[in-house]
This record gives sequence, structure tokens and C-alpha cells, in this order.
Amino acid sequence: MITLQFARTLFAFTFFGIFTDLQLALFSALPGPLTQLYNRTLFEHYGVVLSRTALSTVPTIVSISTAAGILFGIIWILPLIDSRGRKFVAVHVRCVLGIASCALQALAGWLESAELFIVGQLLLGISIPIEMVVVAIFVTECAPDKHRGFASVALHVGHVVASLIICCLLYLSTIGIHDSPKWLVTHGEKAKATSAVRFYHGTHENQDRVLASLCLETYLTTEKNMNIKAAWMDETIREAMKVIITIQLMFTLSPLPVERAYSVMSHTSLGLTVEQSLMLSWVSTLLLSPLAFLGTFAIDKFGRRPVVFVAAAILQLLEDAYDVYRATIGIPHIHFVDNNTTANEFASDLVYSTGAGAVASLLVAELVPPAARVAVAQVLLLVPLVSTVPIMASFPVLNTLFAPAIYVPLLICQPFIVLYLIRSTEIPTEMAMAWKI
Repeated sequence: MITLQFARTLFAFTFFGIFTDLQLALFSALPGPLTQLYNRTLFEHYGVVLSRTALSTVPTIVSISTAAGILFGIIWILPLIDSRGRKFVAVHVRCVLGIASCALQALAGWLESAELFIVGQLLLGISIPIEMVVVAIFVTECAPDKHRGFASVALHVGHVVASLIICCLLYLSTIGIHDSPKWLVTHGEKAKATSAVRFYHGTHENQDRVLASLCLETYLTTEKNMNIKAAWMDETIREAMKVIITIQLMFTLSPLPVERAYSVMSHTSLGLTVEQSLMLSWVSTLLLSPLAFLGTFAIDKFGRRPVVFVAAAILQLLEDAYDVYRATIGIPHIHFVDNNTTANEFASDLVYSTGAGAVASLLVAELVPPAARVAVAQVLLLVPLVSTVPIMASFPVLNTLFAPAIYVPLLICQPFIVLYLIRSTEIPTEMAMAWKI
């Protein structure tokens, strides 16, 4: 059983921490109002009137702003978890960025200023690495070993309602918690680490054994902090990075990121109305939410590999559905298009319900020693930035020219991913047992 204190911490990050997802949803759920905002800003501030095709490039600028924020967060914010602590970044920095970005985007709508919205997206991009990696590292380091998978996947479910008030409540709910025991041990603060272990694991846990395990983990590497190059030169860490990168590529090269970011635009291009698109997304989320909670237990019960395999199988079905759709282009089956769109939406949500999206972040905490976690976390975030952002940024234009282009990257790269995974079976048994995948 997890302690009440850890359950409260997990609830705070999962429920109160969903303001980032709400802000990201605005970009995909409100394409019409945002297009009007861009149009009015260009006309009233700069006297420019763009055509429909030229106006479709403005969301690309917004996507680039978000990508720039993500890159800034990876390079300058992420290393703070070693120097200032996990809690400082996951709580203080994230909430300040959340309040600032929410305020700017609210003012953007009030003042009809797209510039403020873009700056808000920039700050939102800075906070995305914190939500994706820092919070996951913090929670998994604080969780008992047998509940680490449950805690990691729980961060990816329960996102229902969020607002600026909830962002403030997150800060109030987490300001009094302890920092990560692993980070405290790494910096020689064993008294605080003992208190943190008692706080997160409970008094029934053998604290001496836990602290001894944490101390041994810090001695896995001779360096206190490792950069990406040093981590890659270490053979064990390099193999772990290959596994993490492969899992990450499976998701980032799939059409899922684009479908999430531009769901309404994709649905309306296939003939659905905005109301039908939002209703479809809502019904899919509502029906598959119970499976998302079951995924929190499946990742600990069945292991990491089966969960990733199920998610990969669903992605393959999505690719097969695309092949069927491509083969029937030009045949007037409007009901087939509607059914295919509905099945695609449910399948996309089903992939996330498996909990496989949390595996990459979970493996950072399980396979990588503390000295190299920042470097591996930077790689974990750079992979989707390099592979996804070009597709996301160009999608508004590609959608007007050839919408199925978003399926091409995974079709091309999938054979290489499969070939690497086949080679991973040749890893010595001792190394595989050490990884505990």
C-alpha cells in the first residue's frame, strides 16, 4: 500500500497539474477562434490581410514558438533538477511558468493580441519538459519500488478539469512536501533524505535498507553529473538510452501527436463539424477512461514489454486502417469515412490508455543512475522535438495539400525500429536481468 502522504502528492500532480494539458488543448480545440485572432491581429496591428492559404502558416509560427520553449526548457531548465532539486523545478518553477502563460493567453483573448498568445505558448513550451520528465522523475524516485510503475502511469491519467485556480492549488498542495530522497542522498543531505523516505514510504518501511540502496545507486558512476556525451560513452547507459529512444520514436513518429494537436482540423477536413469533432473526442475519452486507470496496474502486473507491445499493435492497426482508406480513395463511401474516423479516434485514445506513454520516462528512473538522468532526460525530450516538431509545424500546410502525409514517417521508420528491437534480444542475460525490463 502507498502512504497517505504519497497518495496526496500523486493526486496533486495528476489532478491539479493538468493546467498544462488544458492550455495545449486550446490550440487544437479552438482553431476557428484562434484563426480569427490571428487575422484581426495582422489586420489591426500591421494592416496585413492574408489569404486562406497564407493564414494557414500562422499556426506554424505558434508551433515554432512552443518548440523554442521546449528547447529552452531542455537546455536550461532541466539541469536545475540536479543543482536546485526535483521539487524546486517540479513545483516552484512549473507553477510560476503556468501562472504567467495562463495570464498572457487570457490577456491575448481580451486584448485581441496574437503576440501575447505566442509569448504564452513560448512559456508553455518551457513548462512541457517539466511535466513530461521532471515530475515523472520526482514521483518515481519518491515512490516505493513495487508501486513505481503505478505512480508513473497515474501521472498520465485523471486529467479532467484544470484552470489557473488549480495551478495555484497545486503550488499550495506541494509547497510543504520533501524533495526527492535520491537527490538529497546524492548531495549528502542524509538527514533530510531519511525524513523524506519516512514521509513517502511510511514508517513500516526499512529506512536503513532504502537509504543503503540509494547510496549504492549513487556510486554506480564515478562522476557526480554526466552530460549527454559522457552518458553515451558509458556502455550500460548507452544501451539503456537506445531502448528509451526506440520506445519514444514509436510514439513521436506515429500520427498520434499530430492527431492530438490538430484533432478538430483533421476531423473537419474529413467532413465532420466542430461540434461532432468535440463530441467524438469527449465520448472516446469518457468510454476509455476506465481502461486508463487499469493501465496503472497493468504496467506493474504484466511488465513494461507487454504494455509497449499492446500499444505497438494498436499503432499497427492504425497504419492498416490508413492503408484501407488509401486504397478506397475516390470511392464515395461517406459512411466508411465516418466509421474510419471514429475508429481512428478510439484507437488513438486506446494507445494512451495502455500506459505505454509513461514507459520511456519510467525507464529513465529504472535503468539510468542518478548522475546521468538529466542527460538521458534531455535526450528523451530532444527526440520528440527533432522528430515531431517539423511534422507538427508543417501540418497546417500539408493538410491543405495532402493530409495523409502525417502517416508517412512511421511507415518509413517502422522497419528500422523493428530491426533494432530484434537485435535487442541478443543482449546478454546478465545485462537484461540488471535492467529488470
